[in-house]
Amino acid sequence: MAEFTLFGRPRGRALFIIALAAGVLLTLACALHFATPVDGICDCGIQKLDSGWFYISGGTKVPLGELPCSLDEKGDTLVIVRDIGSAKPHSGDILAIQTRYQSISVTADGELIYTAAQGKEHALSSMWHFISSEKYGNASELRVELTRYTQGSAWNLSDIFRTIPIPLLCILFSFMRRRFLYGCAA
Repeated sequence: MAEFTLFGRPRGRALFIIALAAGVLLTLACALHFATPVDGICDCGIQKLDSGWFYISGGTKVPLGELPCSLDEKGDTLVIVRDIGSAKPHSGDILAIQTRYQSISVTADGELIYTAAQGKEHALSSMWHFISSEKYGNASELRVELTRYTQGSAWNLSDIFRTIPIPLLCILFSFMRRRFLYGCAA
């Protein structure tokens, strides 16, 4: 009877190589999953627009807590507003907004500057929307209108970032690390 070989090597040695490779991959996956982020690595130029937001309820502006937050507001449409007059963006900045099963429309001083995922069939589970500062740089007010297509009890609002593109990649990777590495939900 012929001896089992793998890649032209005897069975014992082939099993050792497979076990060693599996151990190295497992060690690498654990190291990446349980790694402690170094403070400051993702802070270069990233501004979280997490405060100063209001939501419109019954035609009046109601202060919104610090983002990210949950909001127990009825209806399929939510409008959030922020004054950006005192915090003008730099040239090349990008506004980054994450949505989940939602359509989004953004206006700056009443002018539509961005719209995406209009309709249930286009609103994916999780989407990042990027808006160039050239579109809203001279505005004094940003208005974000979200339309949801899931019947949840509360609105879950994510962080909103303003940054240049390179540090934004670091933030996105830190949010999506498990999904990139393991293909599962974060």
